[in-house]
Order: sequence, then C-alpha cells, then structure tokens
Amino acid sequence: MKNVKKLYAAAAALFLAAAANTCAFAYGGEKAENAIVLAEENDQSITAVEISGLDTVLFGEKAVYDKSELSVGEDAVGYSISSLVWIDKATGRQMKANTDSFTEGNEYYALIGIRADSGYRFDLDMLAAGAVGLNGSAALIDINESKIEEKEIRICTKTITATNSITLKFNGSGAEGSMEPIKTAGGQKIVLPECAFEAPEGKVFVCWKAGNSSAYPGDEITTPENRAILNIYARWEMPGDIDMDGEITDKDAKYLLKYLGGTVSLTRAQTRLAMVTDDGENIDMLDVIAILLIR
Repeated sequence: MKNVKKLYAAAAALFLAAAANTCAFAYGGEKAENAIVLAEENDQSITAVEISGLDTVLFGEKAVYDKSELSVGEDAVGYSISSLVWIDKATGRQMKANTDSFTEGNEYYALIGIRADSGYRFDLDMLAAGAVGLNGSAALIDINESKIEEKEIRICTKTITATNSITLKFNGSGAEGSMEPIKTAGGQKIVLPECAFEAPEGKVFVCWKAGNSSAYPGDEITTPENRAILNIYARWEMPGDIDMDGEITDKDAKYLLKYLGGTVSLTRAQTRLAMVTDDGENIDMLDVIAILLIR
C-alpha cells in the first residue's frame, strides 16, 4: 500500500511540474492562452520579429491600453501578438486597463507576448542577436528580462517614467472650422500642423501665435512642462499688408520694392503677405503693382 501511495505522489509531482511549465509565459496575473505549444521538427524557423505601435508616452492618468494597438511588420509571417500588459515597477503589480491610473513620476514597463503560428518556431538566438525589434529598433527592449522559447517570446521593455500631459488647442481667431487638439507630454518636440480653418474674407493665414511667440506650419516646437493646456491662435492678415499694421498703403509697396532691389529682407509672415497676385509662387513687380492698385 505504501508503494502505491509513493507512486501516486510521484505522479502528482510530475503533473504539477508539467503544469508549472504551462505558466512559463503566464505573467501579469493572467495565463497565456494555449501556453503549452510544442515545436515540431519540421517547423519553419523565424529569424526576425518586428512589433510596432507601443505608445511609450505614459501620462499621469488612467491606463488605457490594449494589445490591438500593436501590430507586426508588413512582411511578418508565422507569428502574432498574444498579450500586452503594463507593470508598476515599484510594486510589480499589473496595471488594470481602463481602471488603474499611471502616476506621474513613477516607473512602469510593458510585457508583450508573441506567439509562433502553427508550423513555425522562433530561432532561440535572435533575441540576443538584436533581431527582435520594437517600434523600429531593439533599444526599448530589456534583453535580460525578456524571454524566448521556440513557440513564444515575452518582450520586457525598459522602464518608462509617467509624465504630465499637455493638450494643444487650436483657435481660429474668429475663422470658421475646427481642428483636432493634440495631446502630448510636456517637454516633447512636435511639428505644428497646417492651418485647417477657413480664412476670413479678404485675409490669409500668416502664422500660429502662442503668447508672444510665432511659429509656422512644419515648425518643430517644444511643449512647455507643468502646463495642462496650450492655446495656439491663427493669425490672419490682408495680402499686401507687408508691415502688418492693419492697412495697405504706399509704404507696403515701397518696402516690397526694396526687397526686390535686395536692400531689405522679408520674414516668413511678410513673404506670405507679399504674394498678392494669383500665382502665389513668386514675388515680383506684379505684386508691387497689385498693392498699389488695392491700397
């Protein structure tokens, strides 16, 4: 009887050991689906993996994320994304999507599960070789904490610090239309968009204004830190009002003549206003004549 009990105990131990192996890629409190998937001898080898779409700007607010934000490379064959979770580095606790909130100043990291499709297996050397990419490179990946098996990869990112968010709101300064606000982090570089507001009658868009600063579509600006909202206003002026004093006079025509003569320069805003004729490409004597006719 004792021998039978020993056999049952040994069988139970083997069962528990096998069950433990099924959790090799069970993280964040959730076991990966179909965790036990054995590679077959004739499986095709996957030698490179590319994942994109991970939002690495964490705002000090509700944790909104889902694995659907991630995608594999256009030429990817043989693997898919199985999971995405964010972990609080200090506590090791999984951040519940749409429930928990990131805290500004705290550090977090992401765990991404990637599964090989049936008939494929991962090359076990590609993680160390830098052949696993995230958002275009391997720079975001913590190689020491990431794991690779023939049928599954767990990417662990380097830690990311949650920051404050700032919303750029675009104001048409009385013009019709609307533009979507831009939400980003403080201290980040962004490129200003083209103006999408409808120009008021008799005026053209000159530049964007924020406080005493001016910038133009395509310019790269750095967002202020410790500020929740930045209002950006469209500036409109009359074509031909080179000095932007609110009226078109002989002074504007004379200034443009000096520019054509090479004795003065034009700012980018003045360049926009100097293109009075329909061609909108070159500044020449036709624009001077047009200013004199409409002054």
